[in-house]
Amino acid sequence: MINIFSNAAFTFLPVLIGFSATKKFGGNPYLGAAMGMIMVHPDLLSAYSRGTGVEIPVWNILGLSVEAVGYQATVLPVLAVSWILANIEKRLHKVTPTWLDNLSTPLLSVLVTGFLTFILVGPILRTAGDLLAEGITCVYSSLGFVGGALFGLFYAPICLTGMHHSFIAIETQLIAAAETTGGSFIFPTAAMNNVAQGAAVMAVLICTRDKKSNLFVQPQVFQHS
Repeated sequence: MINIFSNAAFTFLPVLIGFSATKKFGGNPYLGAAMGMIMVHPDLLSAYSRGTGVEIPVWNILGLSVEAVGYQATVLPVLAVSWILANIEKRLHKVTPTWLDNLSTPLLSVLVTGFLTFILVGPILRTAGDLLAEGITCVYSSLGFVGGALFGLFYAPICLTGMHHSFIAIETQLIAAAETTGGSFIFPTAAMNNVAQGAAVMAVLICTRDKKSNLFVQPQVFQHS
């Protein structure tokens, strides 16, 4: 139960980001939330399962094979999708007659953005994540503990973009070949990074002085004239 409570927001993160980002870009936030829901639809293969040996389902669209994979816990893809959605919606509002606008604009905006998401935007950013993962593996293999330190330094920004899912395939291979590779360097490095982030948050909590709530504020001595 606690695990569900803790990861629910990350599982459906594209919905939350889609709502807020689309609103920020000047579009309808509810359409952004709808796109986020599409990106984590349960009929899609979960992003957590990609790279674990599970067969990836595909759509065949006019001879083009499109991976039917979700974008759970991702940030960068949904930000790009929200920007595209907002711009398509705003342009459609300008050219669509008023009597047709409420019906056709949301439909066309989501439809066009959805196809762009799974055919173009998502695969490009996913490929970028794969290249990033391969580059990190190469750096670690060639630089040793220095490469591990660099990986730990950039792990938090990588998680922010959701590209850490690309590491699953590499980590699976490292664990499978543990006799020759010595195991996976990814999990312990990520674990230390997470602990460091937690310690940083604790330090900020202790050092922050909030004048409104008077939390962690040093007592002051008032002098009366």
